[in-house]
This record gives sequence, C-alpha cells and structure tokens, in this order.
Amino acid sequence: MQRDFDLIRHILLTTEQSNYPSLQSEDFANNSFDKNSVIYNVYLLVDGGYLKGTDISNLSDTIPRYMDLSLTFKGYDLLNNMRDENIYNQVKTSSSLSVKTLEISSFQQLLIQAIKDNANAQIVNANKLAKSSNIKSILALIIAFISMFISFSQTNLYTELINTISQLIQEWI
Repeated sequence: MQRDFDLIRHILLTTEQSNYPSLQSEDFANNSFDKNSVIYNVYLLVDGGYLKGTDISNLSDTIPRYMDLSLTFKGYDLLNNMRDENIYNQVKTSSSLSVKTLEISSFQQLLIQAIKDNANAQIVNANKLAKSSNIKSILALIIAFISMFISFSQTNLYTELINTISQLIQEWI
C-alpha cells in the first residue's frame, strides 16, 4: 500500500462535503480508488490527525477501519491548501522530488509556496495595471486583489496579504 495524494485530496473533499453522519472508510472507494487503498489512506489520515473517527476494525482486518469520519482542524488546513485544483496539479507535476516520497507536511509547504507564488504573480500584474490610469485597469486591479484575497485566505496568510496591499498602495500614491 502507498500513500496517494490524489486519494487523500478526494477523501478530504468528500468528508467536508458529506452530510452523511456515519461516513466510513469504504465510502470513498470509486472507479479511481480501490477499497484497500482507500482504507489504508483513511487510516493514514486518522493516524496523522487529519481525520477523526471511530475504529470499527475486527480481528480479521489488517488495516484499521473507521466510521463517523470528520475533518479535524489540522485536516481543514491541509484541505484548504489542496483545494485549488490548478495549484494542486502544479505542485504535483513541478516537484523535483517524487510526490509519493514526500511527507504530508512537506507537500503542504509546497502547496503554500505555490499559492504565494501565484498571488505574487497577480501582484506584479496588478502593479503594472495600476500604473495606467484607465477604468479597465482599475477594474482589473480590483479583480486581481479579490483573487489574491481568495488565494491567501485559503492558507490563512491574511497579515501577509494586508502588508503587501499596503505597500503597493503607498507606491502608487
């Protein structure tokens, strides 16, 4: 069995969206993810503190099984960093290391850095737009700031965003 970040992302997203109070390990299996891989990755998430649940394993189970699964605070943080599919795929494909060998915390740091890099690129574009004074540029600037806010809010980097916006406004004045 291997840790599978695509499956982990699927489990976290499905858990968040579920209204099913007694979600079980097996409930995440589908055409893309087999039952044993799902059970193993749910176990890893529970063991790592990203999910909580009730152990329903019996003596014949080689991997613990869980029910009443829900996200923990730590699980929500990981999910927020994995949520944006474009950034998630960018990190998966651009990492010079094999994603399968990374610890979850290292993968999470790569996701946060990708979100920051994406927002910084938007800041550069916003700065260019701000130097021209037509109404389309101002609207594009507002859209860029909204987009940056959304990116930063997913990683709880509000202070960094506010400082960056303040610096840009001072440069423009």
